[in-house]
Amino acid sequence: MHSEALLVNYTLRQLAAFRAIDNHRNITRAAKELGLTQSGLSAMLRELEAEAGEALFSRTTRRLEPTPAGVAFRPLAERVLQESAALASTFRDYRSGGRGLVRLGLMPSLAAVVLPDLLREFRRTHPLVEIDLVEAHAGTLSEMVQDGSLSVALGTAFALGRDLHHDHLWQDEIVAVLPEPDGSDPLQWSDLAKRDFVAIKDSASLRTLSDAGFRVSGGMPRTMIEVGSMATAIAFVRAGFGCTILPRSALAMLVSDGLTIRPLVAPALARDISMITPAQVPNAATAALCDLILRKAATYRNQRPWTAADG
Repeated sequence: MHSEALLVNYTLRQLAAFRAIDNHRNITRAAKELGLTQSGLSAMLRELEAEAGEALFSRTTRRLEPTPAGVAFRPLAERVLQESAALASTFRDYRSGGRGLVRLGLMPSLAAVVLPDLLREFRRTHPLVEIDLVEAHAGTLSEMVQDGSLSVALGTAFALGRDLHHDHLWQDEIVAVLPEPDGSDPLQWSDLAKRDFVAIKDSASLRTLSDAGFRVSGGMPRTMIEVGSMATAIAFVRAGFGCTILPRSALAMLVSDGLTIRPLVAPALARDISMITPAQVPNAATAALCDLILRKAATYRNQRPWTAADG
């Protein structure tokens, strides 16, 4: 207990001085290594020995030799110096973005389509950064960024919360998915309203878009059945329950073989994909990921993100 109490009074400079003297067994050479004067290093050694309550070196006319106490002190000093160096290195990596935790939230359709390419590139440059992923609807993601549960989120229809920053990334075209071969020309919402329709429930942004499309066209679907996900909507369309709408990006993750995909017009609608962050990002690793997202978004505006080349 006594030695532990004394240890808290040792400084890293004292321990580094001990190691240099132990390595060189000479005050002059040790002082040169540390960039100190001989008198300054001698004074530091006297302070260290006073703290230890033991002489750590015996002095001869030509060399300094460690005493038994100095031999016992050596591994303890070395362990503290190595741990201090590791701490400094780790925190230096954290400050530069090489380490840290990023809590990333995405809407499920974006997670499946955009995330693999995005994280593959980020891992190449930031292999030690830990990434915690959350998939949720936009409203939940916005709340989680607001309360600090998420570092950054990607989605659509984000509410404008206080102290939140929005960056528009790209637009995701809304298309019609039909159960039978039915051409490839654009389809008007008023024509879609003459069919049975498979809608996504209120919690999803697609429901807001489908309601808006039908409202502008002045019609409503002949019949409507509600489901909870895009995958379920595709299954219901395939089973003959009607048609549905999807963001074009989602087609890359869903099996749509045998179904007809047609652009929608009057009105033409798209999801605005955005990045939301707190006013001040929590660490350098998050800032690095946000920078990558913004760089890749520049290519996504001109290329569909589900087919864009790495860039």
